[in-house]
Amino acid sequence: MTGDAHVGLGLAGPRMLTQDRAGPRALTQDRAGTRTLTQDRAVTRTLTQDRAGTRTLTTGSGRARRPQRWRRRLARVPAVVIDPTGVFKYILIRVGQDGGPEIDVVGGWASADYHADIYDQVSAEIEQQGLYCECQGGGRIRHDKQEKNIHVYGYSMGFGRAKHEITTEILRAKYPDYTVTWADEGY
Repeated sequence: MTGDAHVGLGLAGPRMLTQDRAGPRALTQDRAGTRTLTQDRAVTRTLTQDRAGTRTLTTGSGRARRPQRWRRRLARVPAVVIDPTGVFKYILIRVGQDGGPEIDVVGGWASADYHADIYDQVSAEIEQQGLYCECQGGGRIRHDKQEKNIHVYGYSMGFGRAKHEITTEILRAKYPDYTVTWADEGY
């Protein structure tokens, strides 16, 4: 093949883009609209972009590089950071990176006068890791360490009510031997 060869445009078939020193590059599109650019070298590199615009780079073994890096960053974010006992404000925060997976985390402590104080502190730490965060709402937590009981309730005046059922799922994962309950009543 020479420098500017173009072959086929079918949805399922490959389209040869160019032949250069690095080898042939082919663009394919499947019936779902996922486009894949593959470049033949000693190591195969594939860039996939779906209809939503999400791009994934895979190399060699076929394992995605970007999502692995995002997962490692997300794995470093603690799912729960709350005081060991007492009644305090909390917020539910969605953490992720553009185009990557997201997780929800719970943060709360008694020293915070406002829900926004918690968000300011947590968001600064998360953003330093190259991740974004968005507050999903807030409320209050009553944490009794001796009785192994956590109750989630109320709302935040500034952020609104968090989805307490999500918060309790996260807390149950962190404290499997606790009784974790929630209610929409109260402030």
